[in-house]
Amino acid sequence: LGVYLAGGFDDDSQTIRVSNATANATMSPTFAPTLALEERILSLLPRSTVEAIGIPGSFQEQAFQWLVHDNWVATYSDERLVQRFALATTYYSTNGDRWINNTNWLSDLHECEWYSDIYSGVNCSDNGTVPDLDNFTYDYFVFQRNNLNGALPAEFYLLSNLRAILVGNNAITGHISPDIGGLSLLETLYGFDNRIGGNLPVDISKLSNLTTLALFSNQITGTLPAEIWPSLIKLTSLSLLNNL
Repeated sequence: LGVYLAGGFDDDSQTIRVSNATANATMSPTFAPTLALEERILSLLPRSTVEAIGIPGSFQEQAFQWLVHDNWVATYSDERLVQRFALATTYYSTNGDRWINNTNWLSDLHECEWYSDIYSGVNCSDNGTVPDLDNFTYDYFVFQRNNLNGALPAEFYLLSNLRAILVGNNAITGHISPDIGGLSLLETLYGFDNRIGGNLPVDISKLSNLTTLALFSNQITGTLPAEIWPSLIKLTSLSLLNNL
């Protein structure tokens, strides 16, 4: 696919500037899903996710069906297949159709051009040596006061390059998964003013780059695991007030 960056991101927007060769809705090819393509995607996902995809109507099954019918799916790298699937599953799991702003979500546009309430103007970074859209990783999940309603799915934690999760003032339920320990680059976690419950997993101790943890005004229970603190050497801000 002849896609390349022609100057990176606009300074005053979240839009990636790309050449005329970039895919758009009017130039998109049409790919019929094939068994080989479906098997390729499934091979990239955890077994628990593959099992969930087999359940009709599940968030994972909806995201899988959306992805295999993506007009450009056959051109994506393995990394982008997982990235788009993880974001799509999160969209379905948190009632994305009812978000206050869901501009461009689940469109053919690069996922870095989907709406995000990111303060710095971009939610992705280029991890490649040659400018290429396939090298852009999703680093900042910023959706404060955007009516996210439901639990973050296990697949959310497949976004392994996340540096910030800012989802305060929503209606997020469920608990913080032990899978959060796989987000080794995570620096900031704002999850305040939601309905998050359960205990904090010991796996938070694996977040050695974490500087800010704000989970006040939720329904978190239990005591803080003592194993957490020795590893959080960069933590400078912690707020867990108003929990159960």
